[in-house]
Amino acid sequence: MSQEPCEGCKKDTIPQTPTHGKFIEVAGVNTYVSTPTDNKHDRILLFYTDIYGPNFLNNQALADYFASHGYLVLAPDFFNEEKLEEILKEKPDLKIIDWARSNGFMMKAPALLEKWLPEAKKKYGTDKTKYVVVGYCFGGPSTMNAGAKEDVSAVAVAHPSAVTEAHFQALKVPLLICASEQDFIFRPELRQTAEKILRTKSTPEGAEGNLDDHRVGAGDYHFQFVLYSGVSHGFAVHNPKTSAQRWAKEDAARQMLSWFNRFTEQ
Repeated sequence: MSQEPCEGCKKDTIPQTPTHGKFIEVAGVNTYVSTPTDNKHDRILLFYTDIYGPNFLNNQALADYFASHGYLVLAPDFFNEEKLEEILKEKPDLKIIDWARSNGFMMKAPALLEKWLPEAKKKYGTDKTKYVVVGYCFGGPSTMNAGAKEDVSAVAVAHPSAVTEAHFQALKVPLLICASEQDFIFRPELRQTAEKILRTKSTPEGAEGNLDDHRVGAGDYHFQFVLYSGVSHGFAVHNPKTSAQRWAKEDAARQMLSWFNRFTEQ
């Protein structure tokens, strides 16, 4: 099992980042909504953020990126409008994991989504809308739970926290994982276990060995596992400090977009 979000999640805001979405209350939950230029609702991306929430400019910039490529993006606030970035300015020694646990955010997330999701679909979706889900760190478990149902087309996670083997076993829709070389939360041993589970779902017979081409992928389950060198936990949201980090962050977003397009353009 991967650990809960903690000090590795601390990051800086992207300087002077212009954002294009707006906050709208959905089922009593403050929600960052970023709309594509064509204003279509045929593809909706449910964006489950890291511990900083949708008020964080880095997360808004990511939401806007997906919106600029044709997705209506909905990012619910799991954190009761508390702004961790501002809290850390006042309490720089605050332990993020203690803050998250004391507020029970991870435990409350399923109930929040149970209330929020039907209203979000009613307000923004149609009977022809295709849904995809992305989760970063804190948003990982909620994204994996969504992937265990068949009402979404695909899911993707980056450096997820608090995910278990059971999450991977339960998957029913395609999964993309963007992982970092160094991650004390989504640790190497869990990555390897996750890969084994996913390979078995894709190729039930002989996942550990060589098979003829016609037998590979016989399970008809699709996954992609991208491991980035030179980066650590949080890289897909962090402000990059080197060209390698910038490339990895930007490529993770591109990989997710391509993954979602693959399963929504069918």
